[in-house]
Amino acid sequence: MKERTLTSIVALAIFLPFLYIGGLPFTLFVLLISVISFYEWVRLFKIPLFSLESGIGLVILLLLLAPHLVPSVMLPIILPLASSSWLYYIGSLLLMVLFILNPKRYTYPQMLSLGFGALYLGFGYRYLIETRALGPLAIIYILLIVYTNDSFAYLVGRRFGRHKLAPLVSTNKTIEGAVGGIIGAVIVTSILTLMLSLDKPLIVALCENMLFTIVLAIAGQLGDLLESGIKRYCGVKNSGELLPGHGGLLDRFDSMLLVLPVFHFIIMFWR
Repeated sequence: MKERTLTSIVALAIFLPFLYIGGLPFTLFVLLISVISFYEWVRLFKIPLFSLESGIGLVILLLLLAPHLVPSVMLPIILPLASSSWLYYIGSLLLMVLFILNPKRYTYPQMLSLGFGALYLGFGYRYLIETRALGPLAIIYILLIVYTNDSFAYLVGRRFGRHKLAPLVSTNKTIEGAVGGIIGAVIVTSILTLMLSLDKPLIVALCENMLFTIVLAIAGQLGDLLESGIKRYCGVKNSGELLPGHGGLLDRFDSMLLVLPVFHFIIMFWR
């Protein structure tokens, strides 16, 4: 427990300055953690990082981040590439061709995992950068939802959990814990809403916050279950050992990688 707490403190001490500064330093920091996460991903499926197949997956991931990495003068070239579904289709097709040419090298699930992993991680971390562009408070709000959801789900599930949520994926998670996590997240973010100066009626702000929090908390739990299922399929407990007491970066960002795209999907229509 002490190791886990110390790791959390050190991780926050590294993350928060980048979050506060924003801009290029934050983007480069996200680039670093996205590459490490991709390494953890391919290692889960026993695919060498330094291979042609992993290289194709990494290129797909980097293209998704490219609009935030290149100079503005190159955006007219990069943006059409990064937003072209054909490019990702071709990348996935190349992975399938490599598998067909040498089916003994990797299994079919391994090839599928590369294409899916590159898109999943790429979009997740891309929206982390784009969320910071809305201001540091947007990231803090999402972190608050994710980690209060996790904490309350653990505490409520441990005390009152009786009915398994997804026993084939995670034996420890319960329906009571999931509901408790959502309620806890709603309470904490509602307190934050009450503390902030708002440009809309309080009842409207609280209702909007409740809707946002419920949807994002559910997305966070699904993201957690997704990685739990992948780790169970791969026969491992953690995605890595970078964070003592926690595992790898994927173990810490599993919920965020799904919450962030959902958050942007919501605000795209909310506005």
